[in-house]
Amino acid sequence: MNTINKRYEIRVAEDKDVPDLTKMLFSLRAHMFRSNNLLWKYSDNRRAEQPKFYQKMIRNPDILLLTVFDSCTASNVGLGFGWVIKNEQYDISKFGQIGDIWIEPAHRRKGLCKELVSQIISFFSLSGVESLSLEYSQGNIEAEKVWKNLGFKNTLITARANLSEIKRKL
Repeated sequence: MNTINKRYEIRVAEDKDVPDLTKMLFSLRAHMFRSNNLLWKYSDNRRAEQPKFYQKMIRNPDILLLTVFDSCTASNVGLGFGWVIKNEQYDISKFGQIGDIWIEPAHRRKGLCKELVSQIISFFSLSGVESLSLEYSQGNIEAEKVWKNLGFKNTLITARANLSEIKRKL
């Protein structure tokens, strides 16, 4: 738990936070889709199952799920998570993946994102992680700026097309 500016508290998420976390995730997904309409949207089933997904994350010791609580509005205004991945296929068999990071627009430019990431990085350090990865959508200039400023470099490009488009061009 960490208090910022006497107004915001970043803490480990609990079951009571799941509705707010779910709502913020859907805000993040809408933002991503506005940045890049080639992204796939969540199905109705995925949207319905999201709360259960967060409940599982809360109980997983390899995942740190954080929320940003605003004491003035008594509501959660941000989320972030990271998880430790073990994969023997790579020379780095244990690495950290930074997942969704979201700060509601009215609460940005207050150092909240930086503090969220800092706490996730501390979690990775305590877990013995030395290498990190993350994903963000092409066109999401806010995410690109944040991650590049922190030293992340693009290493893999994922492309997408509709089958009908490919068939026309063949």
